[in-house]
Amino acid sequence: SITSPLWTAPQVDQDLTITGGHIDVVAIPSELRMTGVNRTTKGIQVTASSKIGLYGMNTAEKSCDGFLVLPDSVLGTEYYTVSHFPPSDMTQVAIVAVEDDTEVDVYFQTNRGLRIVFTDGVTYEGGSTLKLSMSAYETVQLQDFHDLSGTYITSTKPVGVFSGNVLTEVQKDYLSGDRSHLVEQMIPVNYWGVEYYLLPFPTLPGSVVKIVTSKPTEVNVTGLETVNLETDGDFAWSALQADTPTRVTAGQPIMVTHFARSRFKTDSDNDPAMMLIPPVQQYKSWYTFATGQSKRSANRFVP
Repeated sequence: SITSPLWTAPQVDQDLTITGGHIDVVAIPSELRMTGVNRTTKGIQVTASSKIGLYGMNTAEKSCDGFLVLPDSVLGTEYYTVSHFPPSDMTQVAIVAVEDDTEVDVYFQTNRGLRIVFTDGVTYEGGSTLKLSMSAYETVQLQDFHDLSGTYITSTKPVGVFSGNVLTEVQKDYLSGDRSHLVEQMIPVNYWGVEYYLLPFPTLPGSVVKIVTSKPTEVNVTGLETVNLETDGDFAWSALQADTPTRVTAGQPIMVTHFARSRFKTDSDNDPAMMLIPPVQQYKSWYTFATGQSKRSANRFVP
């Protein structure tokens, strides 16, 4: 069952029957797309009688990204966010409450140049905290041209947090790089780990890794010098080679994001993409997954 409990213009209300191993697609009206710095009631609820995998995909023309939707059983009360920077357009963060009477604090890191005018007219800059009282299915979106990476979000009840970019190039060269919307649902801090493995994106000319920490720690990345992340919410990034697997380790739990870069020099067009990497501590012995449909490219996976 897919519903928009509080949004009625138009309302989403659809029931499906899906057999094991099959996929169904539900189109969400564009009116439920969040825009700008905003506070709305656009939360969507999906329930099922058995366990399912759920993905959100942006189907806008010439822009595509998606995210794995986390079930409410693993939503948390402590998050940090990550975006690509510098962006072609703004970095952004979205929050959705799943229970009434949820108190949320959004702390903006210092020395980022942030300046966000919220819906109440109050301006929030680095070092300030936005305090929210949210009801179930209420949503909040924040945007800025500066880097929102490391924004610290805590809540009294579990919430969902999403982060990324409105539209951006990633590591463009002297040609105009292809742009795309970037988004992932953030992983609660209690599910972070200390060891990660990254694989090169097939046919793409390199990639970018960005690492966020919740505590001061040393980070080691294959082929790079040790990096010291000195404060909560601190982060580091680096370009990665196109054909080399990468291992990332740290002394404290970290969040690792892998970005596919925009086209490079004379290479064929390719949009950037954003992917949160699961830590080794979260690996499983079996997986079921779905891939998006495309008329222009093949689907690939690497075990």
